[in-house]
Amino acid sequence: MTPGRLAQYTLALNAICRDPRQFHGHDLIGSLQHHEAEQDFEFAFSSLAVCSSGAHVRKRQIRRLLDIVEAASDHNVDTLSMVLLALNCVVRDHRNRNLDHYMKNPSVKLAEEQHVDGSFGNLHSTALAVQALEAVDSELSSNGGNSGPIQWNRSSAINYLVSRQAPDGSFGDVFTTTEVILGLGPRHLSSVRDLNCGGSNTSGTFTASIAKLRPPVTTTVPPTAVASADSNLTAEGTTSAGSPKEEESVTVTYTLWVGTNVTENFTINVMARRNSSFYHVMQIAAEQDPHYIFEATEWPNGHYVHTIGNHKEEPAQYHYWLLYQLPALPEPEKPPGNNLITPVGKQ
Repeated sequence: MTPGRLAQYTLALNAICRDPRQFHGHDLIGSLQHHEAEQDFEFAFSSLAVCSSGAHVRKRQIRRLLDIVEAASDHNVDTLSMVLLALNCVVRDHRNRNLDHYMKNPSVKLAEEQHVDGSFGNLHSTALAVQALEAVDSELSSNGGNSGPIQWNRSSAINYLVSRQAPDGSFGDVFTTTEVILGLGPRHLSSVRDLNCGGSNTSGTFTASIAKLRPPVTTTVPPTAVASADSNLTAEGTTSAGSPKEEESVTVTYTLWVGTNVTENFTINVMARRNSSFYHVMQIAAEQDPHYIFEATEWPNGHYVHTIGNHKEEPAQYHYWLLYQLPALPEPEKPPGNNLITPVGKQ
């Protein structure tokens, strides 16, 4: 069995809180440590599996990972991504905390590989790159962020992934679908180490659970708006009362008002899948009409929209964007009350 296949089994066993050292009488961790892969990608994947098991990654293996990132320009997106995921796991061991600065330069190199369409070449490579860059961003931020965040367009990368979903819900084969789901979710491959399995084979603080995926609509152009919608609107993941569950899609009427005196007034009808977030509705509208192009800051709990149609919020003047959910089209002479502001505004 190849080191890569052993690594797959090891990560899968860790994910379900089973000890890979005792797999039907076989020690998969010992096998991985004694059979070093020749290919850099497979080696990094194996190192990640060993680290995710809570086992000590040997110094010569760490040295090889560092040698790879020091020659980042000689490696492709897949290899760089996997090495960064492995190092992200390794540096969280208190014995290796001094290595985190080695991740910055290869992360910058990886970010530079992003294409205009948001991808990193193909579906599989993009899913891996998203995981790696998010993991490194999180790690560098948690250590004070002295080196600054990695500059890349996460929104367009996520949009690229989501747009490739097949009608059956998959993203191609099982392996690629798994990678994409990890790319869309709040956890990634190096998060396996953080599962709390009752002290059996990992160390961490997170409880073992299925990750909640981000809405299947993620980001294209940056996002939150003031808007009104008909009774079919699903605002940020909350289902409107009385809407039949059998329907696959709904029509959302999105009205944009600018200013207390409504100096600008635009309305567009958007077709969206039922239970989509309003954020997704905003993305569709932005693609169809430039008046709805928006910008937002991404936070751990969602997105904060600060600009729509070149109108940026002005906190000093108490000018902000608000999102309303209405049963009918609003009338400028009868503006909606604050009781109709949506109770949710995440993602």
